[in-house]
Amino acid sequence: MEITLSLPMLLFLMLMTGFAGFVDSAAGGGGLISLPAYLFAGLPVHYTYGTNKFSAACGTTFATAQFFQKGAMNIRVGLLAAVGSFAGSALGSHIVLLLSDQVLRTMMLIILPVAAVLILWRRDLPDENRDDGTLNAKKAVLALAIGLGICTTASLARAPAPLPSLPLPP
Repeated sequence: MEITLSLPMLLFLMLMTGFAGFVDSAAGGGGLISLPAYLFAGLPVHYTYGTNKFSAACGTTFATAQFFQKGAMNIRVGLLAAVGSFAGSALGSHIVLLLSDQVLRTMMLIILPVAAVLILWRRDLPDENRDDGTLNAKKAVLALAIGLGICTTASLARAPAPLPSLPLPP
């Protein structure tokens, strides 16, 4: 399938995805801007999911590298969360391929407003690193489960996924 975008639409997408990236880096929730922009531009729903998934993965990779570089991440917990995230992303992406465009559009219309509310209400998170650097069975299971759950759900809803590699509380 060939997708053709006019120059004004391409410029619109560049502006909106740039703005979405800025919002995502500053406060999270950039997918709430980019997803509707992709749909407005006329991209097929499956392409929209894939494009947004790729940009979210890039953003998460760079943010995780920054957390690691600043020593604000328990690497063992982060690696377990990454394993769960990759498995969840793969599972969710395969499920998305089985769904029709109409089902995916309906899911977006329902889940995007819910994600917006959740993102706006989660602003009371502490800034300090609450992790003590240890890894126990509870943290390991939580890291895998949270990574798997967030990324499977995010792949289906393609709502912006929070970083699954953030330190978990003790």
